[in-house]
Amino acid sequence: MTSAYGDGMRNEVSAEGSAFATLLRDARRNRGETQDDVILATGVSRSTYLRWEAGGVDSPNLKQVRDVCRFLGIHPGHAGIALGLMSREDLGLSPEPFDPVVVKAGTILADENQPARARAALRKALQAALDMWRAAADLPEPKEPRGADLMPRRRNIR
Repeated sequence: MTSAYGDGMRNEVSAEGSAFATLLRDARRNRGETQDDVILATGVSRSTYLRWEAGGVDSPNLKQVRDVCRFLGIHPGHAGIALGLMSREDLGLSPEPFDPVVVKAGTILADENQPARARAALRKALQAALDMWRAAADLPEPKEPRGADLMPRRRNIR
């Protein structure tokens, strides 16, 4: 898609740009900071920071990335991962255990600052999706554990 400024400017967001934008937004919101707080504290230009939070990160200045990460309490390695500069394995971290969509849904459900109505709607949507998936995959409804299922199992160690 071209912008109103001509063919030279594109409004495309890469997967890395989206991941970095989410990392910044979530950290900023969790700290209760505004975009202006980040801009003033780090000296990153307004247009640059707003572009980063919108997912536009073609060639970010790594010193600026580091400064923003320090202010927001983000480990710079996580920014490097989000930007596609390195992998979790490069940093000696285990692979992400859950799909980012699942992590995001869990974060929203656990966030008491989210309106109760919004969290209830997400739960309902997730339950409907699970029900559809079970029906499509022809899987039985999982049973709730009872009695002996709740007892820790002993291992025979010789």
